[in-house]
Amino acid sequence: MRIKEVMNKYKVTRKALLLYEERGLIQPDRELSGYRDYRLVDIEVLKKIILLRKMEFSLDEIENIIIYNNKELILNKKNEYEKEAHFIETKKLYLDYIHDVIIGEYEIDEAIDAIDDTLKLYDENKYDDMIHFDYQRDTIAVMWLTSLFIAVSSGRIYLMISSVIMGIVAIIMSLRSVRKFFLYLPVKRIVGVLLILSGLLGTLIFMYKDNNMKNNLMTMCSTMAFMFGFSFFSEIRTFFKKYQNIFSTLFFFCGLLIIGVLIYFNIESPIYLVFISLAIGFITLGIVYNSMVRKIFFEIFLDFF
Repeated sequence: MRIKEVMNKYKVTRKALLLYEERGLIQPDRELSGYRDYRLVDIEVLKKIILLRKMEFSLDEIENIIIYNNKELILNKKNEYEKEAHFIETKKLYLDYIHDVIIGEYEIDEAIDAIDDTLKLYDENKYDDMIHFDYQRDTIAVMWLTSLFIAVSSGRIYLMISSVIMGIVAIIMSLRSVRKFFLYLPVKRIVGVLLILSGLLGTLIFMYKDNNMKNNLMTMCSTMAFMFGFSFFSEIRTFFKKYQNIFSTLFFFCGLLIIGVLIYFNIESPIYLVFISLAIGFITLGIVYNSMVRKIFFEIFLDFF
């Protein structure tokens, strides 16, 4: 096939064809008259080049893929697109929040810090470890699945009821109107203090009451409320985020250790409820805030069922 035929059929310029030839990507034969004759093998390579160029591969990358068979560059491009898509989705999730910050409804310093932390994660290619500002559906799933799995394994009715309550609370917290209410700084601090105090008081009261389903359930809920209250303080969240991977991994294995100790020693005292609540909370934190642990958890869960 002559060069003009190739140009017309595949919509490429003469300059591009000569550049591909110079790079050694295509090697057309030369006729006695000096005209280039593009063979079938050259056309096949040219179509691959056109395909890769449409996906924004550079000429150097194309050369590595075609000549040196470096298929890893295709995977790298996929990861690059995933990062871009992830970044765009993250910015979309922040827009409503930023709108309310601009009109003075929320604290601006906290918003700036949150966005700076997000950009830093993208610069360091650690964006898979981040938790979006928007409440994530997988967080709801992890909280509910963790508590339900432990509850069903234990065979205790009050644990099963508490796991259902956790799922309902998580769904309520995912509602936009509820999230917006809890973003107000004064509200967050007041609610956090109330949850800590009421959770601690409730745990101490119900832990030593009669061993029945109602008191057991209230002990579980009180302990969960106590732990949840600390998340309403930005200072604690900032410190946690600084060492997120370390803390989340420790929490996860501490939760597993607590459950293991309770099962091994067959502990049935009132303190059992406090420890099982801590274990559920720790395991949930470990799964939600550590991408590696979260991936392993979901793989095991899917294999199990």
